Amino acid sequence: MAKDLFPKLADGEYIAKCKEKTEISAAINGHSQVWPEAKVVVKDGYARFYKGRRQAWKCNATYAQGHFEISPAPAKSKRSNRLVALSIPRDYCPVIHAAERSYSSTLG
Repeated sequence: MAKDLFPKLADGEYIAKCKEKTEISAAINGHSQVWPEAKVVVKDGYARFYKGRRQAWKCNATYAQGHFEISPAPAKSKRSNRLVALSIPRDYCPVIHAAERSYSSTLG
């Protein structure tokens, strides 16, 4: 019965914002590592808070849901590792194209 009173935070990635308005009040409550916000990864009932790529703090997922404003994390963008060739107009950067011409003339 008691488990029904506290809804579970589903596994996934979230953004957690401290409910405290100042860093001092967050420190008093033990949330200074998370203030003002952090990325949260919830897995198997545990919430791990990240600042950058470093884990800053962890707690029970139910505690996290009750003490932080939790919102879904933005979707990850898929980056391509391909190199893209750029064409630069000749009149845009004459120095580069002059160097190209002088190098080409030495080859031919």
